Amino acid sequence: MKIRIFTICALLSIIGLVAVSCEQTLSIKRDYDFTIQTEKYHEDLSVGETLTLNLRLDLEGEYEDAEYFVSYFLRKGEGTVSDIDWNVLNENSYYKITPDQFILHYTAVSKGSHKIELQVKDSSGKEKEFVIDLSVKE
Repeated sequence: MKIRIFTICALLSIIGLVAVSCEQTLSIKRDYDFTIQTEKYHEDLSVGETLTLNLRLDLEGEYEDAEYFVSYFLRKGEGTVSDIDWNVLNENSYYKITPDQFILHYTAVSKGSHKIELQVKDSSGKEKEFVIDLSVKE
């Protein structure tokens, strides 16, 4: 009799645990944080010289449907920004990139201090900024 009561209590405990664990919901994260990384680059250029920026995103996690976009604003100086295929990019327009590596070229056309602000955003709306300061001589 004691064994039967113990067995029934054990079974009820197991059923209770299973029922409680089934009530929990599964949450799927779709917006991971990221940071912008770049290889080292020369901060001193000459007018007409092109700087190649090798950039990548360090992702906190991966969501297979996530997309990433880059935009730039030339805060100081005059120059052009182009993609890996040398297509000139327009300021304040977003272009799709791959997070593992994207290459931008900057060609300075004036001397002095240059400041390029890159904005990277993902498809969930998370944005990060990366600033490049350059000194350009004749």
